[in-house]
Amino acid sequence: MSVSNDVTAPARSPAPKARLRTRYNAAMKVARRIHLYAGLFMTPWVLLYGVSAMLFNHPDAFPDREIRHFGPEQGIGTPLEKFPGAVQLAERVVAAMNADHGGEAPSARATQPYRLVRPNEARFTRDLFGTVAGEHGAEHSIRVDLLSGKGRVRLGEPEEPSSDQAEAPFSTDTPLPIDPSPRQLLKDGLPLVLSRLGLPGEVTISPRLSPDLEFFAEAADGTVWKVSYPITRGTLSGRPADAPGNSLSTRSFMLRLHTAHTYPSRIDARWFWALAVDAMFLSMVGWVATGLLMWCQMKNVRRVGAFVLVLSAIAATAVALGMHHALTS
Repeated sequence: MSVSNDVTAPARSPAPKARLRTRYNAAMKVARRIHLYAGLFMTPWVLLYGVSAMLFNHPDAFPDREIRHFGPEQGIGTPLEKFPGAVQLAERVVAAMNADHGGEAPSARATQPYRLVRPNEARFTRDLFGTVAGEHGAEHSIRVDLLSGKGRVRLGEPEEPSSDQAEAPFSTDTPLPIDPSPRQLLKDGLPLVLSRLGLPGEVTISPRLSPDLEFFAEAADGTVWKVSYPITRGTLSGRPADAPGNSLSTRSFMLRLHTAHTYPSRIDARWFWALAVDAMFLSMVGWVATGLLMWCQMKNVRRVGAFVLVLSAIAATAVALGMHHALTS
């Protein structure tokens, strides 16, 4: 009597390693998708940010005004020809410091109160900026590199007054009699708030940095005015709502867009721009994380990638430390 051996054996569960491999492959697929879509999302934003950053580094690129350049040759025969370099000027300043403190002649260095050290680090902290008034109310901006003697003049646009841009009839240089005065409310209220934070003292509000109240008002003749009321000065000015002059050139728009930051108090286009900046930040962090994760899995480029990553980290650290020294020294 034979015994049948066709009894079906119980199915074996996958090995633990196989289950881990399956989960790992699924996770890597998700990481690749995140990396792909994060890169696609960032494409227009990185392009916008890169172009606007380039405009800061290259002031002459895509100019919206005429730019005239000059160099040391234009300064020949003028007092600018004798303008000293950084080291030479530092030496003169130190000599004047010694003379002011009763120091002896330059030959007697041992008796001088001050002496120039590390002369190779003498430098001008920034270019010279200025303005010059042109014809018809135009204001030209000047930028001069004191080290090389090179510079440029960016021509401003002349003012062309017209009947449409006439001064508003309600404009005034004296504060409006508003009770209570917004300026007085700020002047009286802010010190009390700050004292509650343990910061007593007099508060100074810069008129240049304080906000203006802007609104539209219609006159009896039907003209709609855009009214500007600086809350810390209390004066009043305005222009027709449809008058030109509120537009920006493409270059100016890109530069201002690049530096726009923080969330405003109301939800508008600036609020959504700040939201987009945060979304781009999160996308970049995720893009970097998933990129590193995928790189680690590619054995054929792991060694070269590690070399590039370390080299980039060293260069970034060196540049960051150098910029810290340049900005704080």
